[in-house]
Amino acid sequence: MASQFWRSEPRKNYTNDFKLRMAKLASQPEAGAAHIIREHGINDNLIFKWLRLW
Repeated sequence: MASQFWRSEPRKNYTNDFKLRMAKLASQPEAGAAHIIREHGINDNLIFKWLRLW
């Protein structure tokens, strides 16, 4: 029986520098997290996870 993968594309790996930069941008009062998510194509759960970690 062949194993089928449910994910068609591999996961993206983001560097720690990129995560920190996105968390800093999203935490600024004048820049909303939704704008950063749309601009960089990041999943919304990821940006909020990075904010909690930062």
